[in-house]
This record gives sequence, C-alpha cells and structure tokens, in this order.
Amino acid sequence: MIVAHELGHFLARHPAEEMTLSGVLMALRQLIYILFPLPYIETIEPISRFAFKLPRSRHLESEADFIALKLMARACFDPRCASTVLSKFGHAENEWFSTHPSSDHRAHMVSEWMPSAVQTYRSSKCPSQVNGFFSRFVKK
Repeated sequence: MIVAHELGHFLARHPAEEMTLSGVLMALRQLIYILFPLPYIETIEPISRFAFKLPRSRHLESEADFIALKLMARACFDPRCASTVLSKFGHAENEWFSTHPSSDHRAHMVSEWMPSAVQTYRSSKCPSQVNGFFSRFVKK
C-alpha cells in the first residue's frame, strides 16, 4: 500500500503541481508584502498554511490513497489489505494541523472506495495462486 501510495503521487503529478503552485504562492506573498504594512507580514504564513497549504496537502494524500488502491488491484494485490496497513498508523493525530488526513478519515475513505477497487481486482485476471497467497493478509 505504501509503495503504491507513493507511486500515486508520481502518477498524479503531485510534485509538478507543488512546484508550479509554490512559484505562484511566492509571487502572491511578495505582492502582499508590498501592499500591506510591515506588522502584518508575520500573520501571512500561518494563515496561508491553515487556509490553503494543509487542506490541499490532505487532498493530495487522499488522491494518492485512491490511486494506490487502483494500482494494487491492477497489480494483483488484494486492495482489502490496505485497511490493515492503514489501521497500523494509529488514531491520535489531529487532522487540522496535519499534512495528511487522520487515520480514521483515511480508513473511512478507503472503505468508500473499496467496492470499486475490489471490482478492479476481480476483473484483473490475476492467477489464482496469487489471490490465495494475499488473501491470508485480509481481515475477514
């Protein structure tokens, strides 16, 4: 799941999006610095982080999770194993301050996407011995 998730970032071109966006944000930040008095400079970064950067980062992480499920299914890995992997990340983090969705939120989203991923897995014509091997890792 983790390797497929990282491949999902690459396939969705997240690094390229981030590079483009960082240039735009830097130009916008410079414009704000020019237009507003000096005391307001310190507030721009935290506002930008909580209003824009963190929600966008969580969205990209969710998108990578979705792509990971599809990649796993097409590569003959049972996508139902993803729930087991995600459950090991813990449940203590606060999503509001994080670049990633909370483990509970991720598990909820994966469960919503799972029927589609399982359908892809079943239609991928995977050899039966592969299906039998990986089924040992799925919680029933």
